[in-house]
Amino acid sequence: MSVSNDAVTSVYDESISVIGGIYEDDELTMTSTYGKLSFKVTSLGSILSGKCWLKGTVTGSENKINVTWRM
Repeated sequence: MSVSNDAVTSVYDESISVIGGIYEDDELTMTSTYGKLSFKVTSLGSILSGKCWLKGTVTGSENKINVTWRM
């Protein structure tokens, strides 16, 4: 995620790595205040699955961001 003047200017994903499963439905979302990567993970054998995300939200001060996630 790139930030300039306390606003998100671009989002990108370098890579998604999953050990013991696969991911699908990856999506990058961008607004002026946040960037978010979300995807679904399914374990080998389809025993478990869940939605994962990583989100950076601009704090509004000095181009700083808060990072939240669910894995």
